Amino acid sequence: MIRVSKRTRDVIGAIAAEDYGGVTLDEALQRLAREHWQQRAIMAMDQYREQDPARWADYLDEARDIERLDHKIAE
Repeated sequence: MIRVSKRTRDVIGAIAAEDYGGVTLDEALQRLAREHWQQRAIMAMDQYREQDPARWADYLDEARDIERLDHKIAE
């Protein structure tokens, strides 16, 4: 159990109803937390790309190499 204001409860309830198809408040909070984590990960990758373009390019090259290997294995 957590304590939140009625206003916060209502905001989460509206998100649950409007954006998540009527899930429980618990599920809505879990989804919001997951989305928050994803946004932070995206921001970190954007920052990495901007601060070190050369290493970012190396990262992308390595990701492409791994992707090619995965496709060969799957065929």
